[in-house]
Amino acid sequence: MGGARRKGFTGGILYLAVYVFAFLVYAVVAWPHTHPPYIDSFYYVDIARNLAHGQGFSENFVWNYLGGTPSLPHPSSAYWLPGMSVLLAPVLALGGGYHGAALVTAATAALCPVLALRIGRDVFATWRHALTMAALTLFNGVWFHDWTTPDAFVLYAVLATATLLLAARGLQGKGPYGGRACYACAGFLAGLAALTRQEGVFLLLALLLGALITPGARRLLWPGGVVGAVALFGVAEAPWTLHNLVAFGHFAPAGGMRALWMRSYDSFYALHTELLTARAYAGWGIAHILAARVNAALLELAVWMTLWFVVLVPPLLAGLWRFGRRVEYRPFLLYWAMLALALPLLFTATLEHGTLGHASGALVPFGSGLVVGGIDVLVRGKHRLSAMLRVAAVLCAVVVSLDMTWRTFPAHGDEYTHDARVAAWLHGHNPRGRPVLVLDPPLFSYLDDGAYVAAPSDGVASDLAVARRYGARYWVLDPLHSAAQDPLYRGRVHSPALRRVAVVDGAQVYRISCQLPVASSSCAGAGIAAQSRASCNEATYASWHLAPGTWHLAPGTWHLAPGTWRLAPGT
Repeated sequence: MGGARRKGFTGGILYLAVYVFAFLVYAVVAWPHTHPPYIDSFYYVDIARNLAHGQGFSENFVWNYLGGTPSLPHPSSAYWLPGMSVLLAPVLALGGGYHGAALVTAATAALCPVLALRIGRDVFATWRHALTMAALTLFNGVWFHDWTTPDAFVLYAVLATATLLLAARGLQGKGPYGGRACYACAGFLAGLAALTRQEGVFLLLALLLGALITPGARRLLWPGGVVGAVALFGVAEAPWTLHNLVAFGHFAPAGGMRALWMRSYDSFYALHTELLTARAYAGWGIAHILAARVNAALLELAVWMTLWFVVLVPPLLAGLWRFGRRVEYRPFLLYWAMLALALPLLFTATLEHGTLGHASGALVPFGSGLVVGGIDVLVRGKHRLSAMLRVAAVLCAVVVSLDMTWRTFPAHGDEYTHDARVAAWLHGHNPRGRPVLVLDPPLFSYLDDGAYVAAPSDGVASDLAVARRYGARYWVLDPLHSAAQDPLYRGRVHSPALRRVAVVDGAQVYRISCQLPVASSSCAGAGIAAQSRASCNEATYASWHLAPGTWHLAPGTWHLAPGTWRLAPGT
């Protein structure tokens, strides 16, 4: 009894030491950054700040038009889910600022190596292999620096990994009530994960399928474990589902479904998202649809190979062969298989723009076990060589992780300081409270809590329609802009409705002279489509000066309804 107690105490100290070390590493990486590095992170912090200030789930900006053109402010988290913002809100309410949010993220990220340590201890029953798994999870390579950013990466990775760990214990009959309690709790954590990332629903499917195909589990976990998992998943989801029903009139905002029918990522920021339908997508043609999915699948494979630094792919595959039938890995492998199919099939257009990276974080802790186990398979019982290769794998992970950190260090331009200078210019010229068209509304809102709307990617006519909808006076055309906006940025087209009044760090600031009545708050994309066909001071959309040779209209590509356009004389 005393020996078991000492071993338990030693194990507890080791778990604590790994957590503290991991937290310090992530905190050191996060601390030099003074604000979020990209739009996702800005968004989560913005919503967390609103929660901290008692404004609830609301946003005073519009960053996409998947759900139409809502009024300002309007309910938030219709696409990016609320989990991370809820986690960050308490520290912001206490005045922690961005560094406080970064430290909360680091504290959350540090749980992943601890979970990997526990998985390794269960699978290998040795601390050496478990510690290697913890190290490979801590220094996870290409996304190492992102795990220190207030984003959904780490929260989803922690919740998904804990879900799969509890599910594995439940399938083995471990824990209270013969594993049923672990399985039911796994369902609750899966529900929390689904409030962080949409991919969380696949965790519940993995739980149900795992219980179905595991011999003996159907008798062991039915009904308490399986029904409990589904019920607790529903308990976790219920508050947010009711919120959506009240805020949007639907159990889930309709805009998110439109992302499934995008042909390219530019459509994500287009105004006329009412055109994103299954029927329109089918009209793209089977050849294009299949090609898009094949390319997405190839990208997925390439990114996952990079996740394991390419050189660790052989031991990963060997570990997959070794553990493919192990119950401890069954929920994880089922989840991974569903993710591998769903990402290129359902999230084709958004795959390479964050979806794959965010969803893949949950693969790291269990995947590190495949690598460690695969090394043992490849060396065929040569313990010294196995130890050397494990050390080499960790060193490789450390080098790649530190290199990625150095590449994204603030001094290398990761901070959007030019946007702060643009915001300072706007403070001196734009009336307070009047919306401005910008590339990244969450970033600008983070800087000054002002009202900002995204400049749509589907053409200047759409940009002017949005300006009319929100009564915007200025448009900041960023050097990073859509192809449809490039002729204006390069001076190849001009409009009487736009007058360039400043250039700030390459960002062109246009004064919008179109002063028309603002549409009602219920105006949606379809309504704007009708409005944009009307004249704007009889010149906004009609009187364009096109430099010779800059535009070519293929026959049959444009159709103008009679009476909807008028060309001013001499234009």
